[in-house]
Amino acid sequence: MHPLADGGYYLHGNGVDFTQVNAAGEIKKSPWAWEGNYNVRLKTVFGVSDTGACIFAFLPRFYTDEEEALLGTDEEIRYQYYYVDEQGERRLLQLHGDNYTPKEHFERFAFSPDGRLYGATERHVCHIDLDTEEVELLFETQDMILEFAFVEDTMVAISRSQSYLYNTTSNLLLEANTVLNEFLASHQSGSTVLAVGNGTDTVLQFEGQTLESTDTDSKVLYIGCRTGLYRYIWNGSIIEQIADGQMLTLGNSQYSPIAMQVLGNGEFRVLFSRNHMVEMYYDETIPAKPSKELTVYSLKENSRVRYAGQLFQKQNPDVLVIYETGMDSDNAVSKEEALRNLNTRLLAGEGPDVLVLDDLDIEQYAEKGILKQLDDFFLPYKEEGTLYQNIVEGMRMTDTGKIYAAPLNVFVPVYLSETKYLDGQTMLADLVAGATLARGEHPDGAILFAPPIRKIC
Repeated sequence: MHPLADGGYYLHGNGVDFTQVNAAGEIKKSPWAWEGNYNVRLKTVFGVSDTGACIFAFLPRFYTDEEEALLGTDEEIRYQYYYVDEQGERRLLQLHGDNYTPKEHFERFAFSPDGRLYGATERHVCHIDLDTEEVELLFETQDMILEFAFVEDTMVAISRSQSYLYNTTSNLLLEANTVLNEFLASHQSGSTVLAVGNGTDTVLQFEGQTLESTDTDSKVLYIGCRTGLYRYIWNGSIIEQIADGQMLTLGNSQYSPIAMQVLGNGEFRVLFSRNHMVEMYYDETIPAKPSKELTVYSLKENSRVRYAGQLFQKQNPDVLVIYETGMDSDNAVSKEEALRNLNTRLLAGEGPDVLVLDDLDIEQYAEKGILKQLDDFFLPYKEEGTLYQNIVEGMRMTDTGKIYAAPLNVFVPVYLSETKYLDGQTMLADLVAGATLARGEHPDGAILFAPPIRKIC
């Protein structure tokens, strides 16, 4: 999605028509067939201008003799580039430059508001002259650039942990922005999207929270990531959270944000992976933060746990589900240190409400009285057939005969064979006997195949 200033947007992708959606929601597809482009097998990287011009990288259906000779070498041409202007005129680009080589592939494209084209390779940000097809290396980056934004005459390019500011008028790399860099370094989990708005935009805010004042002429950089929606008044001193990711689709680990658009009046449009688009708006009748909290902890990030928490919160809007991880990807905490921190909290009576026992000793925590007995809790679910009774009963502690935990998921091996090798087997010894019989009748080759089938419990 490429957002437009009037609230409309362009949609593009592999195997779909180039489509414009205006502010009223009316759809207009491009008059040219994108899949009919010269030698295009698979599009990979897109860039769209405000006027509807587009560039994309692609893998070709076939190579020339010269290109084919380079395959598998250090000079291999992996991507080629195609440009389509506003009128639908198309051409294959022959990118070149004094310090540019075809093996330096572009992984991101961005058009500035005035139509200039920029691109990011693995270690460089470049300007691409569409008239001469010349590539000019502007500056080097430590990591690959993931997102661009243009604030007045400044191009903002961000990687996973760092921002780069480049003045497109004076063509100079500016000093590092410590506010942005500190934010990015502490919010490395998942994708990050940027959008630019004005100081007149109405934004969401927490109850009782004082936000930095905004002049109507100020530009605002909005940042969306897994932890929430943020705003940064350009050249300001802080980045403020204006909506918690737990309360938005931004916090849904099943989707990754791809593009964001400021619609004004406190409304935002976000395109997510898996063709999922949402519009967010501020409703003053709904508390910005629920009155109740439920804390869930796991040693390592678990997408199923995070998603389950989001579903629970959606069904129970008065409860804020807080998901904590001891070994988050944003820090370098070891397993031993994470366990010490958890045990300190548990001993102080400040532990989580729900504890995911990944790589933790269930019996040890049960013996210390930290875990709640769950027999009565599981009983109605077992009677309804929601949970597999044999699996839950298998978690009963040997010494106490009580149940303190149940698996989030189990793996059931399924064995495929002739009936005579598996018929009537109920124990591991029966499986061994069947395998011995099969080997006797089939002395050569494989006799056993056990694909795991995962069942959620």
